[in-house]
Amino acid sequence: MRIARVWLLFLALALLMGSTAPVRASAPPISAVWIAGNYYPGGELGEMVGDYAVLHSRRVLEALGFWVNWSPEDGSKTVWGGYLTEPVVFRPGEKQVTVGDQIFALPVAPYVKDGKMYAPLELFRAMGLRVEWVSATREVEITPPPYSQVEPFGPAGTLFTGLGQDEEGRLYLIVGDSSPSAWQSSDRGATWEPLDVKGDGEWLAELVAADQNPAGATYPGAYQVVSSPDDPSWAWALLQGAVMVSQDGGQTWQKAADPWPVNPEKWPDMRLVPGVGREVFLLTGDRGVLYSPTGGGQWFKVTGYWPDAQVRDALVVDGRLFLATTAGGVIIPQRIPQAAKALPRLAPKAIDWGGNLTGAFESAGRIWLDPEREGFVYALLSAEGSQGIYRTADGGATWAPVPGIAVEGWWSGFFHHPTESGHYGYQRMDGIWVTRDDGATWHHIAREATLRTLMGNLMFLPSGRVMGNTDGLGGSHLYYSDDLRTLVSAEGAPPWHITSIVANPAVPGTLYACDWSDGRFCLTSTDDGATWQPLAAQPPAEAGPPFRLSWGASAPDELIAGRFVTRDGGQTWEPLPFFQEGDRVREIVFHPGDPQHRVALLETDQGIQVLVTHDGGQSWASIGHPPGAPNIQSVAIDRAGNLWVSEHAGVWRIPAGSW
Repeated sequence: MRIARVWLLFLALALLMGSTAPVRASAPPISAVWIAGNYYPGGELGEMVGDYAVLHSRRVLEALGFWVNWSPEDGSKTVWGGYLTEPVVFRPGEKQVTVGDQIFALPVAPYVKDGKMYAPLELFRAMGLRVEWVSATREVEITPPPYSQVEPFGPAGTLFTGLGQDEEGRLYLIVGDSSPSAWQSSDRGATWEPLDVKGDGEWLAELVAADQNPAGATYPGAYQVVSSPDDPSWAWALLQGAVMVSQDGGQTWQKAADPWPVNPEKWPDMRLVPGVGREVFLLTGDRGVLYSPTGGGQWFKVTGYWPDAQVRDALVVDGRLFLATTAGGVIIPQRIPQAAKALPRLAPKAIDWGGNLTGAFESAGRIWLDPEREGFVYALLSAEGSQGIYRTADGGATWAPVPGIAVEGWWSGFFHHPTESGHYGYQRMDGIWVTRDDGATWHHIAREATLRTLMGNLMFLPSGRVMGNTDGLGGSHLYYSDDLRTLVSAEGAPPWHITSIVANPAVPGTLYACDWSDGRFCLTSTDDGATWQPLAAQPPAEAGPPFRLSWGASAPDELIAGRFVTRDGGQTWEPLPFFQEGDRVREIVFHPGDPQHRVALLETDQGIQVLVTHDGGQSWASIGHPPGAPNIQSVAIDRAGNLWVSEHAGVWRIPAGSW
């Protein structure tokens, strides 16, 4: 008897659960759900119940910006927020919902499955959303207010195949029904009149099929190239399997975000249509119209027109999107959403980086140029577990250890004089070693003189003085040495620690130093580093923090911190041209003899990009980074104009005129 009761209880529970989730007949699944133009996989968000599509209610409503609360007492869900003036409540098993003072019938009652409540499309329509079922591709499109309000245009006809516009602003339309005809409009599509096509009419066919590429950008092997009519720096190319985008009029290209959905067999038949500014549309044929307000950074689906109609042609006029479809013409004056992921602002320019110059060495660090001897470059190189300073005298063809610096053993802090050949030094545990005759003789600043600590930012000043700093909990201490045996403490230490010191041979005696760890505190010295005072005005907080100050002999009036520059010794600061808020400018290096040629290191999510300018910094182009080597260590420009780049993987040299 007890077993029978348990069995009956189990049967009752099974019947109750079965009444909560309706029996679903076998039907093809939902392929995709578009919410405000955003794509969601159909299989994750919904399913079919007979002939009706049902969706996971919470995910849909929260994606639309509503708040959803579940009640454990009766399983109901309460929706509020957004444009709703009062909450909406729906319950599992109830085939109606009340919105305001209206009651709406539902073809399928909401039900719970795997802890999730599913509801039919009619529930979302009752809440004032535009909901479309695209039977051809089994997609659901949900658009919140304000809708992409649409209006029909054109003469009577069910198959519109072409749109065009002439230089005087007249619109032309081809209606391809049983008897193809042509129409024109002189009032931006408000009224249309038949067009008597004289002659062979090829001019009209060319007009409606013309690509919009006033900038003349090209891309080899592309099906189509278009550019923005009001911002020709933006151009797009349609390839097999991808959309490419250029932000500099076609000089450099990068891959746009992958548009979805597309039919892989339809790429040759798709069309790009430029919009306003960086807007671009992609006509995918049987998968609808995709839209990117950021030039290809992210794609949305244009919804709100006849869902099963195929778009044959499109045109943007006065900011309105004209669609010629197999069901007629439709105008969409407002595209939503207007926010999207942006493309990286700089696409790397294709250049020949050449080969890695470090050969058998396993890794590389910073590089230093000899200021007088062409082809002489110093580099930190590693091989077989040991590292040392090597130099090349033939532009990187061969490398040899620097005289007087042992390859074995611990050392750090190599530095070279900015104007004198053969003047360099390095640091070991026993102190600082300096030579002024290319390693023939050495001067030793003993470890006791350095307070038994390692010094940072070691450098030769143009005067021949050696300077560096120590750090500790009490702050930084700047030291200098003229006799290369003892150290003298400078006056005016910063509050925490120095991360960058710069001197300039073109401005003798003046130095700048910055402490980027606490409040961007920068100092200056006018007596070759003996005494220091705070800058009159500190760099703006938006400056970084930058990694290094930039100050070159060819541009002695420009001290650069991040993306800001002072031209009056720190009295005032202003933003550099081209760079934008949020750009992390690590360093800017000047050509030693021509300030028009500069190189910047820009830190991005994809690594450190090398940017170059040949107009003094008004405009920049990215050359990316060496192949497979995104973590740039340092860059330098020699007097012949060759660009040297070091990365953990090696050293590269780009000849003058090639970058």
